[in-house]
Amino acid sequence: MTWDSIIDNFMVSKGFKESTIIGLDGSTWGYTPGCFLTAEEIKNILDLFETKPKENQNIKLAGEQFQIYQARPREIYAKNGIDNVIIEKNKKSYVVGIYQEDKILLGNALINLQMMSDYIERSYKKIKK
Repeated sequence: MTWDSIIDNFMVSKGFKESTIIGLDGSTWGYTPGCFLTAEEIKNILDLFETKPKENQNIKLAGEQFQIYQARPREIYAKNGIDNVIIEKNKKSYVVGIYQEDKILLGNALINLQMMSDYIERSYKKIKK
């Protein structure tokens, strides 16, 4: 199984618009075609988890500006009016999921994103990069 197929199974098939997986070192493991993140966008994600982000702070992802409305040690939530994003850090990677609330509710989005994040932690050595 590849990272792209994991994204399809856990995220896209569950209602996410876009998703990407980033290693803790900033390398891109897999992504949906519309969710390619630039090196600068990835660096900003890593920096956000190093320095506690503030509410109303902006972050750019896949060329779109998002405003952070909640930040926790393991998760960051942001939105831009149409799309919402959850970024979760686990022991092996960062998982980014972009979704629309008319397609999937926040609670369901978070459950699916956490399931993928947990799968990555358990299966990380078995999956081809």
